[in-house]
Amino acid sequence: MFMVESMMVGGAERVLINLVNSLDPNKYDITVITVFKNGVYPGYPCVFKDAWAPHVKYKYLIDNSNPVKYRFFNVAFNRVSKKLLHQLLIGDAYDVEVAWYEGLPTTFLAHSSNRRSRKLAWLHYGDGFAHLSPRQKETFLQEYRQYDEIVGVSDGVCRNFQERLGGNFSLRTCYNILDDREIRSKANAFMTERESPMTFVAVGRLVPVKGLERLVSACARLKIERHEFRLWLIGEGSEHEALQQQIRQSGLEKEVRLFGNQDNPYPYVKAADWVVSSSYAEGFSTVLTEACIIGTPIISTRCLGTAELLGENSEYGLMVENSEESLYQAMKRVLTHPNLRTDYSEKIRQRSTAFQKEALVNAVEQVL
Repeated sequence: MFMVESMMVGGAERVLINLVNSLDPNKYDITVITVFKNGVYPGYPCVFKDAWAPHVKYKYLIDNSNPVKYRFFNVAFNRVSKKLLHQLLIGDAYDVEVAWYEGLPTTFLAHSSNRRSRKLAWLHYGDGFAHLSPRQKETFLQEYRQYDEIVGVSDGVCRNFQERLGGNFSLRTCYNILDDREIRSKANAFMTERESPMTFVAVGRLVPVKGLERLVSACARLKIERHEFRLWLIGEGSEHEALQQQIRQSGLEKEVRLFGNQDNPYPYVKAADWVVSSSYAEGFSTVLTEACIIGTPIISTRCLGTAELLGENSEYGLMVENSEESLYQAMKRVLTHPNLRTDYSEKIRQRSTAFQKEALVNAVEQVL
C-alpha cells in the first residue's frame, strides 16, 4: 500500500503512478490510498485519479469536498489516537506500507496498527527539516524511527535528511521511475509552433518555492538589453495572478506566456531550446529528468539532486548558483552563444541512459 495526501498535480504524484503501474501484478497486489479525495490547496486539481493501470486499486479516506467531513477528520487526527484511526480506516491488510511523501502520510503510517507490515518512508523534498525547534526535531525522529527503511529520491536528499535530523537510520537512494518510452512518444504527439530564435520553457506548479518570479525578473533584464526570446510557463498554482501582474508590469506580454496546466506538456519541452528550473529547492526534479529523456538542454539552479543529474561541473547541463543573477547570466550566455544548445543537446542525451525504466523498477523492487 502506498499512501499520499492527495493526487494533486505534481511531480511526486506522476512518479507514484509510474511506479505502481510498472510493478508486476503477478508479484504485487497494489493499493494506492490518498488521505483526501481532492487537493487541500486552491488551484491544485486532482487530474490523476484515472491514471492507474487496471491492476492498481485506488481509494481515498476522506471526502474533503464535504467541509464537515474535512473538519471532523482534522480534529480527530489531532485529538484521537492515530493508531486507532489507522486500525479503523486501514487495518492490517498490507504486507508493506509506504508513506510516499513527507508530512501527513509519514505521520499517519508511523502510527500504523499493523505490527507485521514492512514500513517504508519516501523522501522527495529533503530540505523540509531545516530550522526545526528541538521539539519538532524530536517529533520527526520518533516518527521516522518507526520505519524499517527510508528511501530518498537522490543522494542529496538522503544526505540532507541525515545532516538535519541525525539518528541512526537505514537510508538508500532510489531515483524516480519515469516511463522513458512513453515520455518520448508523448513528446511527438503534436507540433508546437515557435515565434522566436530562442525559446525557454519552465514546467511545474506556480508556487513560491519554484522561484518563477525571479525567472520573470531575469527576462525583464534580457528584454531591456534587446535580446529576442520567449518563455513558456506551463502549470498552475497560487502564484498565477502575481506572475501575470509581474509580466504586465514588466511589459513582457510578448515574451512570456502562461499556458496553465497541460495534460501533455512534453511537446512543449521538445519544441523549446532550453528547459529552465528556477527553484529555490528540489529533491530530484522530475521535470528536469523528463527534459533529459526528451533531449532538451537544461539550465537549473543548484538544488538537492541537481548535481547528480547535470554533473558537479555542469557536464550534462548548465547548473548555476541559486540566485536571480545566476539565472540571468546563464540565459544571457545561451542567447549570445546559440551553439551551446547543440553541445548540451548531445550531452543530455548521453545522460538519459541512466533513467531507463527497467533498471529503476528493479531498484524499487529490491527495497520492497
